Amino acid sequence: MIRLAQHALKGPLAAAGVSSGLLCLGLLLPLLAGPAGVYITLPVIWCSAAIVSLVLLRQGVAPAVTALGAVMLMVLLMGMLSRGGMLQLFAIIAQFWLPAVLVAYVLRQTVSLDMAVMAGAAIGILLVVVMHLVVGDPVAFWERIIGNYIDASLNTGGTAAIDPQAQQQAETLRSMIGVMARLATPATAVMMMLTGVTSVFLARGWQARLFNPGGFQQEFHSLRFGKTVALGVLAITGVSLVLEWSLLSHIVIVLLSAMMFQGLAVLHALVRIRGMSSGWLVGIYALMILPHTSALVGALGLADNWLNLRRLLPEGKAQDQPPPAESDTTLQDRSEAVDGDSGTEVKADTPDDHDNPEGAPEQASEFKDERDSLVDDGDQSK
Repeated sequence: MIRLAQHALKGPLAAAGVSSGLLCLGLLLPLLAGPAGVYITLPVIWCSAAIVSLVLLRQGVAPAVTALGAVMLMVLLMGMLSRGGMLQLFAIIAQFWLPAVLVAYVLRQTVSLDMAVMAGAAIGILLVVVMHLVVGDPVAFWERIIGNYIDASLNTGGTAAIDPQAQQQAETLRSMIGVMARLATPATAVMMMLTGVTSVFLARGWQARLFNPGGFQQEFHSLRFGKTVALGVLAITGVSLVLEWSLLSHIVIVLLSAMMFQGLAVLHALVRIRGMSSGWLVGIYALMILPHTSALVGALGLADNWLNLRRLLPEGKAQDQPPPAESDTTLQDRSEAVDGDSGTEVKADTPDDHDNPEGAPEQASEFKDERDSLVDDGDQSK
């Protein structure tokens, strides 16, 4: 993928070609690889959105808009060739690419991963609010949608419509319609947030590998929202438990899902600091398919805003390895070697970064310098 990312930076048309090609591959995988292809479709589409995000992060808004426009034309052409699939293709763009582009824009402007994650959460919350305002009763809306889908699958199934096994499966699904309808709105909002944030993290990782190796790891390991955001999440959670209002309950699910990224940052930092095998992370991500595991990781991220667990972790084998030699590099050379979109090195997050008013001006000045370097980099790329 890193070679495709490098090729995409050659110009907006190259980025559009790579992005639309990955989109086509993701949509065709279920047909080419059978049921196994379904599990690969989502990551491939995330990579497709990450390509456009990479262009925005590295080269600026104008090249990204040009690339996105070219992609839209290619999608329009694919929709015309697919005879009726145009609506589905544009729905995929709205669900997968639009959140990624918006989150990437926030990251470029703020040079802050925690602000980027919060932007993704804001997109999910906006979807929840719109669903409740426009639809009125999201549960009844999803019950109709899911029920119609089950009926349509039976009516168009040919011989499957009179298959007793298919009938039994349909009845089982109908009995679960209520549960699925209650979870459909927050699940859709969380998926949009995960899509935007994950795609931008992929793009930022590629950018770091190409221009600032190790930079994204340092940024991600120091991701921390701070006590103010955590207190807000706890307050909204408490109010939703008292009022039992579905709108607030759905918003809480989105916010706790955002806290999951800080929990993952803590776990990644633990594995690095202690020199543990990366197999631990693979196991954690596999278990996160279960909702209980995701909730525990989110709770870990929420608690870390007070406990600052990364500072409490004892150093292990990973810290015994010496850092890369820089004896022949002056401070000026080092600053020029840093990624043009980061501008300055990212320091480990501490409670003072979020909660100490005295350190706020210095931090604001640092991020201003980083943002200026981003703009300069975008102007040079033109």
